[in-house]
Amino acid sequence: DNVSTCGFDSGEGAYSGGGCGGTSGLPDGKTSLREAVIVANNHPGHDIIHFNIPETDAGYIQPAGSVQGYFVISATSTLTLSDDSGVFINGYSQSGSLRNTSDFGEAINTVLKLQINPQNVYNNIFNIISDNNHISGLSMFDRSSAVLVFDVANNNWSDGNFLGSDILGMIALGDGQNNLTNGSIHNIFGTNGDGSGDSGERNLFHGSSSQYKILFGNSGDNSNNIIAGNYFGTDKTGRVCNAASQGRAMIRLLSGGSNRVGTNVDGISDSEESNILGCVNFNARGVIDLATSSSVIQGNYIGTNPYGDALSAFVITGIREQAAMDDTIIRGNIIRFNGDSGIKFSQANTKRITYIQNLIYDNYVVDIEL
Repeated sequence: DNVSTCGFDSGEGAYSGGGCGGTSGLPDGKTSLREAVIVANNHPGHDIIHFNIPETDAGYIQPAGSVQGYFVISATSTLTLSDDSGVFINGYSQSGSLRNTSDFGEAINTVLKLQINPQNVYNNIFNIISDNNHISGLSMFDRSSAVLVFDVANNNWSDGNFLGSDILGMIALGDGQNNLTNGSIHNIFGTNGDGSGDSGERNLFHGSSSQYKILFGNSGDNSNNIIAGNYFGTDKTGRVCNAASQGRAMIRLLSGGSNRVGTNVDGISDSEESNILGCVNFNARGVIDLATSSSVIQGNYIGTNPYGDALSAFVITGIREQAAMDDTIIRGNIIRFNGDSGIKFSQANTKRITYIQNLIYDNYVVDIEL
């Protein structure tokens, strides 16, 4: 690992190809995140990027009121991860960062110190075109594109991030998409549910006024992905929708199969694998839009949270069938307070859908619409 020993600052810098430290051309001789990514892409084997940005850095934001000091990392163009050996970008290595320790349903107590600020309205932040990458401990928002794009990229993991929000997880920023997956399998958004530190792996998905939080696109095979343990559309309390974060469906699965949204009911960290999903304001949409088969939607709070707060006030369906979704299991969810139906199916040819142990009630038009 020839990356973790690099010094960092929050600037862009120009990589000159000689490794880390003193080759960046930056005035302080430190290395930018972009340079470290380039080194990792060109270095054989798995790499880890650790952060140690000093408070003397130009990107340091001084504490103000309840806001602790943090660093803004400016990204003038997309950061591409291209080495299949993978890289672990560990934002929690920056001093003062803390993973969440609160249980599912409680306010997230994560402390993040690094916010990536996109400078170009048309660029994604990370374009992931390789396997085995892990991005953790970052606050990221987008202007009109996406935060994370997985393009034929497998076995990647996004955990412990604030996506589409400010550093405190309270205010929605940007107007683009959080995650876009094309032709990618075996990726995890949130907790891996292995019983070790699972609450600290929770992502917070704020978002835009017009885009999705996770979109499995039309191209390629988007199968066997996991979305577990996250808060969608709320602030970090899990109880309040931020008006700026309301948009299209929180999760839209257009292709692939055998994806899981929620818990796997294996008896290990099942409660930490649930998702809170709500806060959609596009009429005739679903909080979850489904057009894939053989998926499992299990143990989630859709339109509400464990405290019974209403999170969908518009004409929205909890789970909406967008195209035939054969062999799907919808189990153990609480689907409540959605402005239209709890569940709506409109495709004549959908077959073998299993509903079991759901609580579907208090939706404003009808609970189940066939």
